[in-house]
Amino acid sequence: MHCSKHREIEAVGLCRICMVGLCENCVVEASQGFVCSDQCRDRADVLDRVMGIQAANLTARSHMAWFIVPALFIVIGALFLRESLLFGTPSSSIKIIVGTFLAVMGVAWVFYVVFVKKHGST
Repeated sequence: MHCSKHREIEAVGLCRICMVGLCENCVVEASQGFVCSDQCRDRADVLDRVMGIQAANLTARSHMAWFIVPALFIVIGALFLRESLLFGTPSSSIKIIVGTFLAVMGVAWVFYVVFVKKHGST
């Protein structure tokens, strides 16, 4: 690939915005990568800000998901325990075991997220 302005010179990279070939003389440094002009650098800066905001939103949503699943475990476990304690049937012992297991797993998951994952110990 050759430079878009200097057809005889081999390109060393591409503009992040318009994807044209750039030689060493045409490269304009941006915050991340190379661009061909000040106008493309401004567009790249806007793009970087937008992508940073979107990444922050995605991270916040993924952190919320870490609490939804264990909450479901705790609720389902509590329902199993409630069912087995209120309506004692021959299968109550299995419901107690399953309910306790789910509730303990949910609490352990929350403990892991709050005390281990948030502090970067993994």
